[in-house]
Amino acid sequence: MAESFHVPAFLLTVLMLPAFAQLYRRQRDTRTLLWLLAFIFSVLHMLQSYRLGLWNLSDPQLHPWFASAGLSCALISAILILASLSPAGFQIRGHRILYAIP
Repeated sequence: MAESFHVPAFLLTVLMLPAFAQLYRRQRDTRTLLWLLAFIFSVLHMLQSYRLGLWNLSDPQLHPWFASAGLSCALISAILILASLSPAGFQIRGHRILYAIP
């Protein structure tokens, strides 16, 4: 019960996913897609790092692959948010790649 303070943040983030999915469905631009993907990766990181119910995937000694996947999700989420705020980019084979270098 000591870890129950994470539950509201997790639930609010999960409830924001359909809102961003609806925004992407209506606008179909790169920025909302990157925000949607960033929120998905942040939810995956929360699932790994928070102790919710019977799961205990947060211990890196017992589950090293889950710990590394959770940290990778956190980094990917941050990169996607930075990329969505970037006005500069370049093109490779017709695809626009946004800069995510701070």
